[in-house]
Amino acid sequence: MEKELTLKKKWRSTDIIINSDEIITVSPTRDVRHEIEDIISFRRFITDLTKGESAYLLTDLRFHDFKLSREAIKYTATDDSMTKYIAAQAYIISSLPNRLIIRFFLNVGKPKFPVKIFKSKKTALAWITELKAKKESQTLPH
Repeated sequence: MEKELTLKKKWRSTDIIINSDEIITVSPTRDVRHEIEDIISFRRFITDLTKGESAYLLTDLRFHDFKLSREAIKYTATDDSMTKYIAAQAYIISSLPNRLIIRFFLNVGKPKFPVKIFKSKKTALAWITELKAKKESQTLPH
């Protein structure tokens, strides 16, 4: 079941949706190629949007190609400045090229937060919702 929409923003050619469960869905609206400057700008956008709080990201790459320049790949794989701002990230991917790019990022960058690749939005959302619920139950006073 889809959660109630609380906020919809646009960052360049990407829709950013925050639902009532505070999971941020990131969906490109066309094929994109990012440079280092784009990655830095997007990270700043997400950090500003969440006011520096850890975010649960659901990145939907099913409908458009996602490409990174060689420099952006290297930067994304080696820079861990977003670690404190991302609690978990689920990727929804249907194409092999997108899957290869994200797998490379995961294998080289080894993010310090949970990341998983899915073929369906339903299973991705279930996984990230479960992680969020576990984290919230651990922070509740006993």
